[in-house]
Amino acid sequence: MLSTKESLRAAFKRKRLAIPAEEKLALDQQILGFLKELVEELSECDYLHVFLPISKWNEFNSFPFVDWIRANYTSKKIVVSTSDISDGTLQHHVWNDEAIAENHWGIPELVLRANTESVNPKNVDLVFIPLLVCDSAGNRIGYGKGFYDRFLKECRSDVQKIGVSHFPPLTDVIPADDWDIPLDALVMPNGIFRFGN
Repeated sequence: MLSTKESLRAAFKRKRLAIPAEEKLALDQQILGFLKELVEELSECDYLHVFLPISKWNEFNSFPFVDWIRANYTSKKIVVSTSDISDGTLQHHVWNDEAIAENHWGIPELVLRANTESVNPKNVDLVFIPLLVCDSAGNRIGYGKGFYDRFLKECRSDVQKIGVSHFPPLTDVIPADDWDIPLDALVMPNGIFRFGN
């Protein structure tokens, strides 16, 4: 039985990478439908932090989701991050019409301009979090670098933490460290799973 974060991470990386392109497109469309439902439900959230998809890791394609928010909620701010691999931190910015380019590690990020608006994590209302898998308590497995753990600690205590995954929660408990912050909900192809309710 898989029991460590490392073994779970490796197993679900392989599992996600093995999803055929046509099947992933269908799964992404299903996830998108539930993300729309969630945003409509949480319409009072103004600053939405969205991850940009790392294609080499077969992540959920969030670009159509961003396009939908822009088209339907023009007053909402789309917040995305740039990363500093050297210290494991994220810097946050409002994405208006800045270009996107992959950094040295293949992570898509904003091409910052002099007028790009920076965002204090305390202003973020909702964070969509990429992950490989989580358990039924909201403990998640990411890529093991701790970027989102550090980011979420800087956010308000009432920030909505929404995971996005191609896989449902595990019934087995994922080992959680003291610094891990659990999810409030998980959006997956077959619905929205809410934790602690």
